[in-house]
Amino acid sequence: MGILFEYGDGSFIEQTDIFIQDNSYSTSIATSALNSDKCLDSIVACFGSKSVLVFYGYGNGTYEEPQSYVLGYGSFLYSLALGDFNSDNWLDIAVVNYGADTVDILLQTCNSS
Repeated sequence: MGILFEYGDGSFIEQTDIFIQDNSYSTSIATSALNSDKCLDSIVACFGSKSVLVFYGYGNGTYEEPQSYVLGYGSFLYSLALGDFNSDNWLDIAVVNYGADTVDILLQTCNSS
């Protein structure tokens, strides 16, 4: 995952790379504040590893080790979106699963990292 931080004048510093996972073939990324710390977090759909990785951000361009949510046999994750799909005021993750021809919803059940 490459991050380009802006100087504030429309220009960017050199790209910072963050290792995702061997053979993950990341297909989609979303960024939002998932937990209550108000820092941006990054969510990555990984086609090869059949997992959704959640990187909780520290607010300074660095992240905790990712939390992995592995979807079932035959899953090939193609894309993801964030939204409050069950109206509980917490962001959830929807994942397009090419292998299973489904949209899988990962509901956030705890509002902490």
